[in-house]
Amino acid sequence: MIIRMEQFGAKPEQGFDNTLAVRSALDSCREIEGAVLVFPRGNYHFWPDKAVEKQLFISNHDQAGLRRIAFHLADRSGFTVDGQGSEFIFHGPMIPFVIENCSKVLVRNLVIDWEEPMFAQGTVSRADHESFDIQMPEGTDYKVEDHAVWFTFGGIPEKVWGLNEFDKQTKAPAYQSGDQLSWGNYSKVRVEQSRPGVITYQGDNMKLPRIGNVIVMRFGRRENPAFFHQRRGKRQLGIRERASCTGHGTPCAMVFEYTLAPIQRHAQTRVGPYGNRHRGCHALRILSRPGDA
Repeated sequence: MIIRMEQFGAKPEQGFDNTLAVRSALDSCREIEGAVLVFPRGNYHFWPDKAVEKQLFISNHDQAGLRRIAFHLADRSGFTVDGQGSEFIFHGPMIPFVIENCSKVLVRNLVIDWEEPMFAQGTVSRADHESFDIQMPEGTDYKVEDHAVWFTFGGIPEKVWGLNEFDKQTKAPAYQSGDQLSWGNYSKVRVEQSRPGVITYQGDNMKLPRIGNVIVMRFGRRENPAFFHQRRGKRQLGIRERASCTGHGTPCAMVFEYTLAPIQRHAQTRVGPYGNRHRGCHALRILSRPGDA
């Protein structure tokens, strides 16, 4: 059975919150096996204010407690979400999809992104033996205060706690860069704004990035994956692209059969307020519970 999202008030319009429309549509087809939730192609925005709230433990994530969820799929069988090539744009801290105790669930033909990502990025414009400069894109909204760099995510000021270096050619993490400017190492460096749009980092024996490479400035916490699956059944994802999420892309817990269709990568990347997005992907991890072997 086809369930058309426009019948529940969904609108692909800038500034319109589609969260309640999704909740209404999901409630209406809860008992319909084989339902297909169809979005006319467009850009759909979602805010956390009216989202489903749930306490979740997500492995290898910051345990923030209460999570806000746009698509909460629970106790369903034979259910499909078809974006028809749409882009789902999220605002602030929220999980796009949580799938619990479901079987034969398919999510396809959609792109997930955030209006404001959980990181910013600039280009290394200078580096010497003890300091380097990051040139921020024109118009980037940030401040340097109390020896820290601050950005805004979801309306809340967030302090940068780590840097990651990306190769300007491959757009992959720079060779041997790792987390040498993140976590505890970040606390050892000093930061100041040397002139408008240029942030200077100084420190003894720190890993210096290469001039021209991109620095991703991390201020978001690892709270919200794009998809979270737990308990039971078969899942299949056929999304076109995941452009950004602050946690892992698709963590699963206690799922016995899972299919991830090939993710198509696109040369065009939507430009956000903190510049173009350099993305990385690493580590497919398959874990079994004690007693499974």
